[in-house]
Amino acid sequence: MIHVAPRGILSGICLLTAVAIGINQAEPPTVDDWLAKISDLATVGLIARSKTSVIPVTCRDSTWPGNEERAGTAFLLGARDSLELRVCALTCAHVVIDTTIDTTLVRKSQVLSQIRIRANRRLGGTSSVIMKVVHVNRRLDFAVLVPDPAVYPPGLSSLAALDITYTQPSLWTTSQALAEGQPVYYLGYPMGMGVGIRNHPVVRTGVVAQISDEANYILVDGFVQHGHSGSPVFTIEGKTDDNGMVWSGHLVGIARAYPPEVIDALQGTGAPPGSSLIVAYNPGFTVVTPMDSIAPVLRKVLGVP
Repeated sequence: MIHVAPRGILSGICLLTAVAIGINQAEPPTVDDWLAKISDLATVGLIARSKTSVIPVTCRDSTWPGNEERAGTAFLLGARDSLELRVCALTCAHVVIDTTIDTTLVRKSQVLSQIRIRANRRLGGTSSVIMKVVHVNRRLDFAVLVPDPAVYPPGLSSLAALDITYTQPSLWTTSQALAEGQPVYYLGYPMGMGVGIRNHPVVRTGVVAQISDEANYILVDGFVQHGHSGSPVFTIEGKTDDNGMVWSGHLVGIARAYPPEVIDALQGTGAPPGSSLIVAYNPGFTVVTPMDSIAPVLRKVLGVP
């Protein structure tokens, strides 16, 4: 997936398209072909240009002491009609929901009151944008955020100074279009890496390991750490035409958690959920919530069919 139109809100939503890479071969691409070209794809902008839609998100509650906060990854999606540009951010529900246990030993399950994304500015540095949660799906672990309308006027003209881009609905894909063994890449802020004077999300690659219709998730062979929650996962696709090989990418879904078997194994040790033992028990798989489940909500929020 790449953005090829000028970035920014005043110039409209960036159009996304495929990049043609001339590989003269008559046979369909193999997994080795895909993996061999990952670095080449990055050099022509497939990965580099998707970075500006991936931003860190921080959440806290007014009752929390000091500067305590929760961090994760969010990314921007948008749609435009003849009247206005509509944009939202997608992340994991567990990033924006307070699940701490209070003094009465009751586990909370409420949306945190202070949610911000941190976006790069065109002229340097970053700006925080106050966000409002408009949809939460606890079972599938995703949440949709929009800029708080009480702070930012319609049209987002007040955000025009930000160096950000958006993924359009035409670039979303479904699990039916995927194949096990297909290469993917994902971007995020594991353990706070990449968050500084400017945002530089960390890029990792993997392959689709399993597509589970019954469990409604996609399993990716690729490591995640704390902070990766909400990371967008994109395909790396290759097709042949009369001019050779055409490479492109589509949005698969969001990285949400370790596999449940890893959590079960950790709980069996008696260690707390945030224990460092999760690294030892993590075999390198990531559960991804597919766009099949997320897209209907996003289309309503963005007002597209």
